[in-house]
Amino acid sequence: MKVKIENIIHHRGDALLDTFEYKAYLALLKEKKVTKARKILTDNHYATYWTGERNITTGEYVRALYKEKGLQFPGSLTAASKEIVKEAIKRRVNDEISHAKDIAANGCNILPRGRREGNIVRLFDGHNRAAAMAALGSKEIEVAC
Repeated sequence: MKVKIENIIHHRGDALLDTFEYKAYLALLKEKKVTKARKILTDNHYATYWTGERNITTGEYVRALYKEKGLQFPGSLTAASKEIVKEAIKRRVNDEISHAKDIAANGCNILPRGRREGNIVRLFDGHNRAAAMAALGSKEIEVAC
């Protein structure tokens, strides 16, 4: 279903246009400031990682790095080596920037997914894709509900 950007919220509860992801993709795709976008994403992922709150994706990157390096994962995400976490976040940010650039060049082929909550849609998958499309100027986007 088509949803107006202002009616989309992130799974954290903040409006899509207030998210750090949107601000990063705005810097990347509109201002052409890759370093600024990279810093916004990195700083937020790193700060959020240590809270243990919704760090599933970064955790996957951390676990993959432990495996790649032949190291035993310490059992808890917050017990992971800070150096490995930094490297994992760097990889995640590189992937996010690459995906945003791909959306700018080719459009978005995978719909964000969400659920209706009254007159808003809360995304539970694809918030980076939605943020990139919003940064590119979309006023509404297709969301699978």
